[in-house]
Amino acid sequence: LRYTISQSDNNTCDMLIDFAGGPAAVDSCVRRAGIEDFAVTQTEHTMHLDPQNCYANYSSPSAVVRLMQAVYDGRIITGAYLDALLRAMFATETGPDKLRAGIPAEIPLGHKTGSSDRTPEGVKIGDNDAGFFVLPDGRCCYLAVLIRDSREDDATNARMIARIAEAVYEEMQANP
Repeated sequence: LRYTISQSDNNTCDMLIDFAGGPAAVDSCVRRAGIEDFAVTQTEHTMHLDPQNCYANYSSPSAVVRLMQAVYDGRIITGAYLDALLRAMFATETGPDKLRAGIPAEIPLGHKTGSSDRTPEGVKIGDNDAGFFVLPDGRCCYLAVLIRDSREDDATNARMIARIAEAVYEEMQANP
């Protein structure tokens, strides 16, 4: 779990998907939690074999946020499993130039980055970061920034994600 979340290891991601019963089982589990507007049909392996397979896996930002809220609030997993997941999210090493760059370093941020391959035409199918940060007053803010079909380079995509995170953080600070 730590490798999958904290380091975005695609091999361990596929191992976890297989352990859970495959993409359909993962999709079904999330749907049972009342989350809609997403689909999980592909593994990392099948997406790398054909980047067009990335389009079969999708989500709206609001679905990602609802899933994170349900997990964080203990409605999906609890106890040691929840603790391990949260530790992994707070220890994420990937994407220091994405959400983390827009949130002050002293603010706890748990997040998971995601990045697809590019099409032969150079289009980045997905460049994402989703997570939550905890303000000094204890409020938790959930945030998902999902970039799709970008012709920008990775650094530009990351700057867009960081700017959005910074704007959300500043709004949360201004409106307690």
